[in-house]
Amino acid sequence: MSDFFISLLYHNVCPAAWRTRADGPLGDLSTTVTNGFVDDSAFADQLSALARNSPCLRPDAMRGFYSGEPLPSSGPGGGPPVQITFDDGWRGSVDYAGPILQRYNWQATLFVTTGLIGKRLFLSRSELHRLNPATFLVGSHCHTHADLNRLPTDQVRAELQTSKADLESILGYEVDCVSIPEGAVDDRVRRIACDVGYNCVFTSSVQRNTRRHGPLSIGRVAVRQATTTAAVERFASGDLSAEQLRSGVMELPRRLLGPRTYRCVRDWLVQEPVSHSELSELVDRQ
Repeated sequence: MSDFFISLLYHNVCPAAWRTRADGPLGDLSTTVTNGFVDDSAFADQLSALARNSPCLRPDAMRGFYSGEPLPSSGPGGGPPVQITFDDGWRGSVDYAGPILQRYNWQATLFVTTGLIGKRLFLSRSELHRLNPATFLVGSHCHTHADLNRLPTDQVRAELQTSKADLESILGYEVDCVSIPEGAVDDRVRRIACDVGYNCVFTSSVQRNTRRHGPLSIGRVAVRQATTTAAVERFASGDLSAEQLRSGVMELPRRLLGPRTYRCVRDWLVQEPVSHSELSELVDRQ
């Protein structure tokens, strides 16, 4: 029986043609956004591999673990429990990933940025209301996808409260889990999240999740467009050393430069067109 679980972070799942066509539905998005999108065929392969080796960790079992209950028994291949999460609220994460999750009887947590509800490519209020919680349990991804640890306290509280209240009015059940955009979390953000009524805080820290970390510091391993099925299997086994090193290296320039300057330098290096949008910019787009 494992004493840790692995949480995987996806963003969107869509057909490969959406990503490869310059005139397709993703053509106006920044590559930093679309690089996090996984082809539907790749997601199917990854979930098939996960189901062969690991049990699905459902949100209720995760809460039980932090309350002292044992984790589910190891999977058929001996792997530790694995949790699937999606950030942002992209429609593809439901339309394309949903049937695959249902095929394997896996449940995912869908963290929704409420300022994006109803925008192009994102889920509408009615679509969220109709979601089957057995496949997608919804959590908050704040309201505007801002870096919370750079905001004043009153704005942090507003981001967390607005999103929680909006989602609960749509869904009809309590939303007590939040994932923090860009992993911009610190002790102040955690404290405010608890005050607002969240019991679980998900981050972008790459780690095995144990009781020692606690429910306010749940780390996740990002799965990107270039991530192979073999890599996902390695993540699920608990071998995260390469990803932990990569995460530390990638975060250093962002911390030194700040998010705005970091983005300008990155866009210049990859020759990103000015017209391409980051996720937070989509909130204000009609």
